[in-house]
Amino acid sequence: MLKHALGGARRRWPVLLLSLVAVSALALSGFALLASAGGSREARTVRTDQKLPKVDTVVDTATGCAPLSPALSVVPGMSKSITVAGSTAHPAIVTFSGQFTLAPNTNLLLVMLIDGKNPSGDGQFNWFEPVPSADGSNPPFFYRFLSFTAITNPPLAPGTHTIEIDWQKNGTNGSVCVGGNQNTMTIQHA
Repeated sequence: MLKHALGGARRRWPVLLLSLVAVSALALSGFALLASAGGSREARTVRTDQKLPKVDTVVDTATGCAPLSPALSVVPGMSKSITVAGSTAHPAIVTFSGQFTLAPNTNLLLVMLIDGKNPSGDGQFNWFEPVPSADGSNPPFFYRFLSFTAITNPPLAPGTHTIEIDWQKNGTNGSVCVGGNQNTMTIQHA
């Protein structure tokens, strides 16, 4: 019996060797593909071990309508001064959410400003309200709940900073208003 098994193994060794080489080549090509995919991605900044122990929140039910572009103004109630502690700069995470009434064919721009500036262009959210459809599936004056999260870039230096959400309406059609429900801005910082 052993002689028969050894005889069969001698005939199958080329198949076994070829199978082993094929599986190894497949595994190596998979690892190479994973390694090249990681290098071809868009450059991004990854921050780990960021300790953001403070949380400031603004909750407001104020109402108002957005100004016509190019003027920016603060969304009612959405401004907060914070103090960044320590001796080194730290990023802050800012989350905004609000309920808006938008007229059809209107464009709304929301912008996060830090001390009156948006140095990196981050923290911008653009919304276009489409024209109502003839079949009524898109009626005018939708109520939209809009929300975005942004990380301050560059990180905030130690000291006091004012973070606000500004808005503007682009185009002359209708209005863009906020209010009635709670609008919130949450800032996590060092």
